[in-house]
Amino acid sequence: MKPYCLPAFLLILVHRIPGTVGYGAKNHGMQKDEFSNENYEELYKRGRDSYLDNDFKSCVRYIEAALSEYKSYNKLVNTCKQSCKIPKKKEDAVVRFTDEYFHYEGLIRETLCLMKCKRGKINPNKKEVIEDKVLVQDFETFKTYDYLQLCYFQTKEFQKAANAAYTNALYNPDHEIMKENLRYYLDVPEVEKEALVNLEEPEFVKHFTQGKKAYSSEDWNHCIENIEKALKLFIQEEEMCRLQCEKPFDMGWYPDFVSSVSNHFTFCLKCKLNCATKLHSINGYMEEDLVALFLHYLQFSYYKVSDYTSAVDCALTYLQFRPESEDMQNNLQYYRLSSDYDGNLRQDVKEYLEREQDELNLLQFIEESFVFNDENLASDASAVEVSNNTLEKEESDQPAKEANAAGANEQEDNGEEIWAKWSSLEGRYVLSEEETSEINSVKPALLSPPPIVKFEL
Repeated sequence: MKPYCLPAFLLILVHRIPGTVGYGAKNHGMQKDEFSNENYEELYKRGRDSYLDNDFKSCVRYIEAALSEYKSYNKLVNTCKQSCKIPKKKEDAVVRFTDEYFHYEGLIRETLCLMKCKRGKINPNKKEVIEDKVLVQDFETFKTYDYLQLCYFQTKEFQKAANAAYTNALYNPDHEIMKENLRYYLDVPEVEKEALVNLEEPEFVKHFTQGKKAYSSEDWNHCIENIEKALKLFIQEEEMCRLQCEKPFDMGWYPDFVSSVSNHFTFCLKCKLNCATKLHSINGYMEEDLVALFLHYLQFSYYKVSDYTSAVDCALTYLQFRPESEDMQNNLQYYRLSSDYDGNLRQDVKEYLEREQDELNLLQFIEESFVFNDENLASDASAVEVSNNTLEKEESDQPAKEANAAGANEQEDNGEEIWAKWSSLEGRYVLSEEETSEINSVKPALLSPPPIVKFEL
């Protein structure tokens, strides 16, 4: 059995966090009761401190606890948000005469509902406010698993180390060191490649995988059961992601009321539209549109069990995503002739599509309308300016002002328009000419959809 030495690529350069002293194990006095009074930020900081102090067992315990707390807290808050988004009845409103206030009363009632929902469910001794916003991004980018895989390695929990490295690598495909780490772990005798687990895999993926296996073995009923479940869970998972997008937003300045609301709404809108894209990545493979793929499997499976009514609905709904598909148009015509039923759009997907279309139209309006030539950009303080996080920056914000002035100077000679477009890669608005590199760099790998059977009419 070969000795386990820390490979060179597992060594990372770290900076000591202010306030920590020296290296070596430190007794943090970890107790379960202590965990219940700490939020995920505090637990994660203690886990990182333990890593820096070479106390790897404590590192594992704290970061595992931080991940668990992060998921539990967000699930609780998102569930409360969902339950509080009840349509408001005008007859129950305190506002009677001024219609424009009815919307704001609804927001006030929703806020009150959210506060009541969280009371009694969150430990009052636990801080809900997160102080280090940058640190929290580690949870969103799965950097937490970077620390965790190293600490698992040091405690000789090699399968867990491989799982943590695998999880991080799936969501950070450009992380070459993590890929090297994973290859090293897979060479360790105790690690089974077949047992690798994506620790952040959404629940719908399991049912989707089972559905595809049932499809391959022509077990049509189990295919339908699992793909229907995957579709339902996918929509639920996306909704939870969208609710989590309704979060604080630091604009970096103090705009007026209307600009503030518009900026914050646009920030949330961009985040929500990105949720489906996040979920389309399944174990490292990017699907173009999962909802359409689910319908693809379903229309054929329903046909195979002679449920032509459901096959019509699925094929008809699929064509809302791929209206140019001649094969599916032929399938739909065959199903209709076989069932004497014209079909209806599936209500669950219809609502999904309509909301998406409204949001895309609104975002397109924002991108196309907030366009100003260089003179307007320099003179109009209310214009939409290019920045990392905001749709607009106050002219008194000197760094942003200088950055925009530089961009304006580049265009000054030819008088071309400067406009900002959201970059999903960079997480910010970029000038239109910057977009080329993004388009050229994104080439997602697509999984093959199931074959469509062509029916002779």
